[in-house]
Amino acid sequence: MRSLTPSLPVPKGFTFLAPLAILLALSFASLASIGHARLWEAFTYPSYGGLMLLLTMAGGFSLWLSNRWSRHPHTNALLSLLLATILPFILLAALFYVAGWGYSRAFYSYFFVFLGSLNFLYHLRLMRRPMRICAASLEVEKILSKLGDRKVLVVPMNEANNCEVVVANLRDEHGLLPPQMLSQLSARGIEVVDVITFLERLTGKVDLNHLSDEADKLLRPKDYIGLKRVWETAVVIFTAPIWLLLGSIVAIAIRLDSRGPIFYRQNRVGLFGEEFQMYKFRSMYVQSELEKPKFAAENDPRVTRVGRFIRKYRLDEIPQLWNVVKGDMSLIGPRPEQVQFVREYSQTIPLYETRHFVRPGITGWAQVVHGYTDDTDGAMEKLSYDLYYVKNFSLWLDLLVIIKTLAVILRGFGSR
Repeated sequence: MRSLTPSLPVPKGFTFLAPLAILLALSFASLASIGHARLWEAFTYPSYGGLMLLLTMAGGFSLWLSNRWSRHPHTNALLSLLLATILPFILLAALFYVAGWGYSRAFYSYFFVFLGSLNFLYHLRLMRRPMRICAASLEVEKILSKLGDRKVLVVPMNEANNCEVVVANLRDEHGLLPPQMLSQLSARGIEVVDVITFLERLTGKVDLNHLSDEADKLLRPKDYIGLKRVWETAVVIFTAPIWLLLGSIVAIAIRLDSRGPIFYRQNRVGLFGEEFQMYKFRSMYVQSELEKPKFAAENDPRVTRVGRFIRKYRLDEIPQLWNVVKGDMSLIGPRPEQVQFVREYSQTIPLYETRHFVRPGITGWAQVVHGYTDDTDGAMEKLSYDLYYVKNFSLWLDLLVIIKTLAVILRGFGSR
C-alpha cells in the first residue's frame, strides 16, 4: 500500500512532540486514576501494561491522523482534527466491548481527555500561522505568489533554515538545486518538493497540463485495490440491516409517489473501461427514461417529489451497495459515467480514461470537493480531482472522503 498521504508537509518538531505528548498523557492518567480500585485490580487482559500499550498505539494513531487530515486540502481543519482525535479511541473502546476485556474506564478517560487537549492546542497554534515556504527560484516564487493562499507564506531561499519545505522546479534542469544543498536540507529535515507536486497538495487536484505521456502507467494503483475490496465489502455486509431497512422505506415511498418501477438500471463504465449495470432507486418519471441521455438540471421537471428528496440526501444511491458487493463498484472512487458521455469525453479530454484505473464509487473526492457538473469544462475540472484521487490512492484518503461525504449529505451539497 502506498504510504503517501497527499497532505502538506509535517511541521517541524512533530516527531519529537508526539511521543512526549503520549508520555505526559500516560503519566497524567496514572496519577489521576489513583484511588480508582479497578485500575489496580484489572488483572484480566488487557492488564494495566496492556492497556497502556493499546492506548499508546491509539494515541499515536490519533496524533498522526489529526496531523494529516487537519492539513489536507479542501478540509475543515477543526472538524477533521476533532474526528481524527476521537475516531481511534472509539474504535479501541468498541474492541474492548466486543472482546469483553476488562479495563479501567477512569484511566482510559483521563488519557483521552489529556492527550486530546494537547493535540487540539498544538494544531490550533499551527492553524493560526501560515506555513513558511522557500521558493528555490524566481519562477517558482511567482507561481506561488499568484495563489493568494493565506496558509502559505513565501520567503527567499536565504531563510531556508526557518522553512518547513523548499519548493523547486525539479522537472527543469535549470531549476534543480545543487546536490550539496539538497543533502544539507535533508539533514535538517526540510523537505524539497517539486512545484507541481506542491500545488497538487495545496489544491487537491492534478494539473492536467503537466501530466507526462507515461501518466497512464504512473497513475495505475496496484497494492491497495485488494485491501480496499475486502474492507468495503465487509462494511456493506456488516451494515446491511441498516441500509436494507432504509431502502425498504424509500422503495415504499417511490411506489406511493408515482407509477413505474422502483429500481432504475443503467449501463455505466467501470474498472478498466468495462461496462456494467448500475442500480439506483428511480427518482424520475418513467417517460424520462426514453429521452436521450443528458445531465440533470436545477429543478429538473423529470424528477419526482420523492425523487427530489432522495437525490438531495443521496438515498437513491442505496441500491449501488449491491454493485459494491458484486465488485462492479467501490464505496469510494470516481463517479461512474454513462457510456455515451465517456465516449464523448474520451475524444475531447486528454487522459480521461485514466480515471478508470480504479473502481468507480458511490462517493468520491471529486464529488465531495467539486460537486455536480453538466458540461465539458466541468468534466475537465472534475477529472483533475479524480486523477488526484487515483494518484494518491490510499486508505487514509478514503477515510477522509467518507467524513466529507457525511457532511455533504447533511448539507445536500451538489445534488440535482
